[in-house]
Amino acid sequence: MKRKQLYHLAWDEIEENRDAERQYQDNLKRRGKSRLLGTTLLVAASILLFFGLGMKPAVALTVEGERIACAKDLESYSSTLEELKAEAEEDLDTELLAEEPTLSLAIVPGFAIDDAGEIQDEILACSPVAYERRYAFWLGERLLGTIVQDEVEEARTKVEEYRDVVAKEYGWASEVTVTGNLREEIRLSVEDEFITPDELYTALEETDGVTQSYKLKVGEDYQDVMEYFSLDEATLISYNPEKPLSDYKRGDEIVVSAPDRVFDVTYSFRTTYTETIPFDVTYKNTRTLLVGEEGVRTEGTSGLSEVMAILTVQNGKVIEKEVLSETVIREPVAAVHLKGVRKDTGKMFYHPVDNARISSEFGYRTLFGGRDYHTGVDFVVPEGTYVYAAADGVVKSSGIIGNGAYGKVVVIDHQNGFVTYYAHNSKLLVNVGDRVVKGEAIALSGNTGRSTGPHCHFEVRKNGVQVNPFLYMARP
Repeated sequence: MKRKQLYHLAWDEIEENRDAERQYQDNLKRRGKSRLLGTTLLVAASILLFFGLGMKPAVALTVEGERIACAKDLESYSSTLEELKAEAEEDLDTELLAEEPTLSLAIVPGFAIDDAGEIQDEILACSPVAYERRYAFWLGERLLGTIVQDEVEEARTKVEEYRDVVAKEYGWASEVTVTGNLREEIRLSVEDEFITPDELYTALEETDGVTQSYKLKVGEDYQDVMEYFSLDEATLISYNPEKPLSDYKRGDEIVVSAPDRVFDVTYSFRTTYTETIPFDVTYKNTRTLLVGEEGVRTEGTSGLSEVMAILTVQNGKVIEKEVLSETVIREPVAAVHLKGVRKDTGKMFYHPVDNARISSEFGYRTLFGGRDYHTGVDFVVPEGTYVYAAADGVVKSSGIIGNGAYGKVVVIDHQNGFVTYYAHNSKLLVNVGDRVVKGEAIALSGNTGRSTGPHCHFEVRKNGVQVNPFLYMARP
């Protein structure tokens, strides 16, 4: 209103008050600019504050009305809480919280958002149980104990002291190395669940190097121990490197298992021991057995060698052998196993030869221009073909009999009223009195005696009477 009245004054009055008006207008302009500048500065400061501090949305955790932490989002909070719960249940077999924190949405500076470890620490601080995170020392799956954080370095020093003690135990060996087998981890524990560094050292002593031993009885030596516990000599030496195995006598304790060590102890030493040489196994087909049946003709025998070697042992187990020399004391003898190839025909007798054709049946025939009664069956085979016993029995004859018409012949008495003849052989493989089994080789076929070519004459006599072999034998 005042400003408008100024503008309606007379011109002369304006002239007189020109300086005052000019000053007034300057004041108005300055006042307007100050207000605009103040507002601008306020907005700018707010923007700078918001972005400068990195304000972000977060999940606020509240316990009994007090905010204890802020998580990045609900998913990260849930995974952090579940991980902590699982750790508490596994380590202490107890529930973590009586009541979980209340969650709400908040806008906070970026630096105010806690990481997983900070959130877990704040939750633990609200737990009704006095939890603490301590260093746990494990041997395999066995917990030796937990150490408070202030004593961890002292505990590690104790572990190194014990490592040195272990190394000195193997001063007689070469290239001894002691590496870690003990592991550390941070775990939850309650206030009074901890041990001192000295107690950790004692736990190491009580746990380390546990082995199984055997006391030798009267008449026993290390070779009996090897058999009892299925150990080879090199392994038994690695368990008992202090003296030769042959020095262990009645009443001595001999170690038969690898030690359960806190550390992995690796060492090397030179020694001499005997080693078994395995025998080979060969397989041979036999007609003495039916198809699918197996037998043993010769038992195999292991050989023996004396070995000088450098053994590298880790925790009582040989992990490397450097053989310096090896001398064979006894050569191995191969085993001969038999595989049956004879088919079960259901008949008393089996064919005396394989893969043969019949050139002459039992009964009357024409031979050398005249009629002749054939007392057996002729099987044509090349000379030198194996001839087999048709059934179990005892060799009654092996050689030339009668007028020599049979040539070299084998006669087998089957001791049940039946006798079989195998004639015209080139070589006989059995002697009179030998006991043979069905399918056993008894001769090599030939062309001896009264014969028109290489073949096997097979004859069956029942109670002294010549009968048709095919009454008691299947046709090929």
